[in-house]
Amino acid sequence: MDVKSCPAEEAFSQLAEEAGKSTRPQDTYYLNYHRLRYLHTAQRLQELLPGGAKILDIGSHFLHQGTILSRMGFEVAGVDVPEFVGLDFVKERADNYNISNSAIKNLEEGEFLEGTTDAFDAVLFTEALEHITFNPIIFWRRVNELLHTGGLIYLTTPNAYEWRNLRKVLKRLFLGRGMGVRVPNILNRVTYGHHWKLYCGRELKEYFALLSNDFKTEVNYYSLPGSNRRGWWHLREIMQRICNLIPGFREQLEAVVYLQGRDGWLAVPPENG
Repeated sequence: MDVKSCPAEEAFSQLAEEAGKSTRPQDTYYLNYHRLRYLHTAQRLQELLPGGAKILDIGSHFLHQGTILSRMGFEVAGVDVPEFVGLDFVKERADNYNISNSAIKNLEEGEFLEGTTDAFDAVLFTEALEHITFNPIIFWRRVNELLHTGGLIYLTTPNAYEWRNLRKVLKRLFLGRGMGVRVPNILNRVTYGHHWKLYCGRELKEYFALLSNDFKTEVNYYSLPGSNRRGWWHLREIMQRICNLIPGFREQLEAVVYLQGRDGWLAVPPENG
């Protein structure tokens, strides 16, 4: 497909029109449900990167974000688990938009895009950090290898101090339950479906500082407009509007992690046992 560069909103609309013609309701539902998130990420990357920059999307899923970025003129590659990469419509989308979308052999051991180094201007890791259940040192060292010096990691994750998360903690405390994932959910869902760890902004800076002296991390707080999808009068919407006045209580965290060099890798994986 001959793809011409276009603004984020137009790129999303074109993808939505294509997806709407299919018989895959999950694809269309997921795209529309995450519309605001996709647009926020696309617009931020347009601000942060030059036109035509090479982006690696880790956790490419149905290639929604990758397709939007491709339509905007970026050169996109993706990696994800075989369950998503192997879907027929995902393979077709990758072919149509010249996206190299690879199945991950072992994320924990950094076994992806073997033989490739110093290849990308940006690595995209959105709404994924909270799902990690393994020690991430080797994974991030591999990401470091894939980035150009001067490139960046763009990461988004839910804010631990967002008011609904605090409400859940207080509720579980009041009911005498443990913190984090509910026991029934642990037993009836796949492991990577859970939010195992929620971060605050200070923790994200600490996280990347412990990995390498070469990382410089900038953290922003944001809420997606109208993301509660309810009327302005609804209690949730009122609470969110109030909390949005205080940056530290906004819904989402954004980290832009710049790779300034390659001389200061610090983190060593723990030994087994």
